[in-house]
Amino acid sequence: MAKIMLLLACLLMISCEWKDTSMPHSITRTINGFTVISDSMNISIEGYGVDGLIFKDKYYIQFDVSGTVGEVAFDFEYENKFYIIDKTGSIINAITSPKNIGNYDNLHVRHDSVIAKANYGDAAAYYLNEPKQKWAAIKSVDDAIFEDEDYHVTSLDFGEWGGSTWFRDKKTGLEYVAEIITPEIREINGAYYLISQRSIDVIAEPKKLLKAGRDYRNIIVGQEQGDMLHVFMARPHKNYEGIGIKNIYKSETNEWDDSILILASFAHNGVLYVFVQEDKRTYIAQPADGKLKEVVDMKDELHLVNRRNYRNISHRNNYLFSQGKPNCFGIMEIKNDTIYLHYINNTPPKK
Repeated sequence: MAKIMLLLACLLMISCEWKDTSMPHSITRTINGFTVISDSMNISIEGYGVDGLIFKDKYYIQFDVSGTVGEVAFDFEYENKFYIIDKTGSIINAITSPKNIGNYDNLHVRHDSVIAKANYGDAAAYYLNEPKQKWAAIKSVDDAIFEDEDYHVTSLDFGEWGGSTWFRDKKTGLEYVAEIITPEIREINGAYYLISQRSIDVIAEPKKLLKAGRDYRNIIVGQEQGDMLHVFMARPHKNYEGIGIKNIYKSETNEWDDSILILASFAHNGVLYVFVQEDKRTYIAQPADGKLKEVVDMKDELHLVNRRNYRNISHRNNYLFSQGKPNCFGIMEIKNDTIYLHYINNTPPKK
C-alpha cells in the first residue's frame, strides 16, 4: 500500500515534461462523435490537492498540508484540510479532516452522501455532515463497488497476495466469487464488465461463478480478530479457474510495467469504452479482438489518477487527474457521450 501511495503522490508532484499551455476555459470540441467540454477555475488554498470529486455541482477536495506529498507516510502522519468549492472557485466551507482517514483512496459517494473511508474492511469511516460543517464518525461501510437490483458487489485487494470480487445475490445472501482485484464494473446489455488496469472480463451470469457462501463477511470478521489476510488466504472458495468469466482483453505487459494502463471506463449506447494512459498520452479505446482499439486521442495534458474510483457505486463517472505539475489538477466527469474536463489551478497563499 505504501508503494502505491508513493507512486500516486509522485504523479501529482512530478515536474511536467509536457508543453505548457494556458488553462482552457469553456472550450467545446467534438471528436469522433464525443463532445469534450473544458473549463477551468483558479483557487488559492494551502497545500496540495490529493483527492476530490464533484457532487451536486460542488467540488469536494482534500488538500494535504503536512508536507508529506511525495513521501511514504502512515495515515496518522497526514494533516488534511477539506474544502467544498463552487463552480466559480469560491470556497463554500473549509472543514477539518480526521487524521485517520489518510490521504488517498477514501472519498466516494454513497446513499447520496459524501463518505470517507481510510482502508478496507472495518476501517474508520466518516460521513460529511454539511449543515454542521464537520465529518461525523459512522459505523464502517463495506467495500462495495457495484450494486443493482440483483447483486451487491464487494471487492478486496491484498497486494501481492491477490484479491477477489464477490457478487452477493440479494435474494439468497449467497456470494459468487471471481479472482479479479477491485475492478470498475459496467453493466451492458445484462452482462457485467469488470475493468481492471490490465484486463477486461465479462460475467454474463454471476451465478455461474464459483459459489462462495459468505466469504467476504468471514474475511471482515477475520480482520476484527486481527487476522484478515490469513482468513482470505485460507478460504476454501477460490475461482482461479475463471469459471463463468470471459476475458476480452489482457495486457501483454507484466504487472510492474505501468507504460500502458486502463484508468477509467464508461458505457455509451451499449458499448464499453476505456480511458488508456500510454506513457504521457491519454486516449479513449474500445476493446475489440483482444486489443484496445483507439477511437479518440484526448490531446490534453492530463494523467488520470486511479485511486478508489470503483468505490463510487452511485457516482462512478468522476475521476481526478493530474497535469503533471504541483497543484495543476482537475476532475473529469463523463455524462453519456460528453466528457467534461474541469481544470483546477491552485496557487497556495504565501506564508
